Amino acid sequence: CGGTTHILRLSWSPDGQYLVSAHAMNNSGPTAQIVERDGWKTNMDFVGHRKAVTVVKFNPKIFKKKQKNGSSPKPSCPYCCCAVGSKDRSLSVWLTSLKRPLVVIHDLFDKSIMDISWTLTGLGMVVCSMDGTVAYLDFSLDELGDPLSEEEKNTIHQNIYGKSLAITNTEVQLSTTIIENPEMLRYQQERQNYAQTNAGVAAAATTGPESTAPKVNSVMNGESLEDIRKNLLKKQVETRTADGRRRITPLCIAQLDTG
Repeated sequence: CGGTTHILRLSWSPDGQYLVSAHAMNNSGPTAQIVERDGWKTNMDFVGHRKAVTVVKFNPKIFKKKQKNGSSPKPSCPYCCCAVGSKDRSLSVWLTSLKRPLVVIHDLFDKSIMDISWTLTGLGMVVCSMDGTVAYLDFSLDELGDPLSEEEKNTIHQNIYGKSLAITNTEVQLSTTIIENPEMLRYQQERQNYAQTNAGVAAAATTGPESTAPKVNSVMNGESLEDIRKNLLKKQVETRTADGRRRITPLCIAQLDTG
């Protein structure tokens, strides 16, 4: 889309299958582009807004069709919910199980929608506008469906990706996980500090008056790290531009970090 808006948002679906981006165009009309994780195909859009789409936001919950009272539960395909805001001051809410929007609210504000946030329960939505006001929308289970439990959500991730969404307490997983939760980050740091303290106590207990501190191993495959670095520098590619400036292609030497 052209330079018609500064508010750019994209959002991953909670099942990780779709990435939806604001500010797209299809046949000269403003849309929210749907990018499928499977092959990164871009065959689908959320359409209907008259002006540029400024923000898209997926509901954090995955839903299934609500069962009517007394009816036996039928196996239903889980689906996700996405809200789309636009400069045309309207908001549309989409379910991935429907081809048309669940609801469209026109003229919600006096000016463009700037941002959207869902509540953790998945049933509430807060929307803010450039006119300085904030709207709260409250949905019911009859409208959106029954949210899946964390166990059901983890099962979906396990089936699709072979990994669970839940973070367990194993050090291996913690060390390779990008922490987005401040409480989780604090917990990881406390665990690391605790491990370092215990290691220090154990080292002090085993160190006698005659023992010496171990030297850091700075030799790999018979070569010192300094020699390896010098050899790598010799391999770097240097070119010169038409105006005589040097251009050096960077080399990755992260594997030489001995920690």
